[in-house]
Parts: sequence; structure tokens; C-alpha cells
Amino acid sequence: MRITVATYVTIIRIMLTPFIVMTVAYRLWGAALALCICAAGTDLLDGYIARAYNQESKLGRLLDPVADKILLVSVMGMLLYQIPDTLIKYTLLFCVTKELVLLLGAYLLHVYYGVFIQPSRLSRLASLLEFVLFFVLILWYNFCCFIDIRWLQVLAILLCVPSILLLVRYGIYIMQLMRKKV
Repeated sequence: MRITVATYVTIIRIMLTPFIVMTVAYRLWGAALALCICAAGTDLLDGYIARAYNQESKLGRLLDPVADKILLVSVMGMLLYQIPDTLIKYTLLFCVTKELVLLLGAYLLHVYYGVFIQPSRLSRLASLLEFVLFFVLILWYNFCCFIDIRWLQVLAILLCVPSILLLVRYGIYIMQLMRKKV
């Protein structure tokens, strides 16, 4: 496997994750926001470099969604301990659980069926909206609650809709695979 510049950028995103988690844990919201912006930048940059400079690789295709999942699960998991609102906590818990289920499901599909699922537009949208959710939550803390908590609750619930659709879609796909194997 070759390691490209784009893959190194993805690895930087993984390496930023513990620092983001620490800033959230210590409620250093400004630093958390700055690091999240850097991580989002690496997500955009690695894809651009891979396509623009023909650096797409098997490792990069595998590592990019894993880096996103590591970042999402880690930051949302830490936000669970920081957010006082119960509804938002349940939303974050749902998102974390969904990400872990998808990771485990992808691993099992690869091991038992030899299937590697490429990220779909729906999965990219769900991940993007989860990033939006934790950016908004960090902004909410950073700027002293500039949005009423009820708006955050509505936003959190709405951002879960693509994730629910994604889980249903993968469930149907797995059932179809299982029927073919029987």
C-alpha cells in the first residue's frame, strides 16, 4: 500500500482527534472550535489532493471514512458529558451508536461477505450533519448560548433524520445479502 500526501492529511485528522477531545473535556471551547475547523479543513483537503493530484489509494479510501468516524465518535462521546440537555444527550448517544454500528457492520460485511461498502451520498450527508451538530454545540458553548436550547433540540433531531434513513438502507442491504447467501 502506498501512502500518499492525501493519506498523510487524513492521518493528521486522526492525530487532531485526542486534542479536540481534551479541549472539550476541559471546556476550552475556543480551542475546541479552532481544532474542529482544522480537522474539517483536513477532511476537505485530503479529498481535494487525492482527486486533483491523482493520489487516490486503497488505503486512503479506507482511512478517510474511518478518520471521520473516529473524530465523530470521540467528540460526540465527550460532548455527552458536557451537554446538560437530556434530549441533545440522547441525540448524541444515537449518533455515536449509529457510527459504531456502521463500523461494526462494515467490518462484518467485509469479513463474512467480502463486501466493501463505499460511502454513499446519504452517508456523507449524515456525517456532514453530525459535524454540523457538534460544531453548533461547540459554538453554543463558545459564545455563551447565543441560541435558545429549544432550537438546538430541533436542530439535533432534524440532523438525525438522514442517519435514521441510512440505518434503514443498510439494514435492507444486509437482509438482501443474507437472502442471496442462503
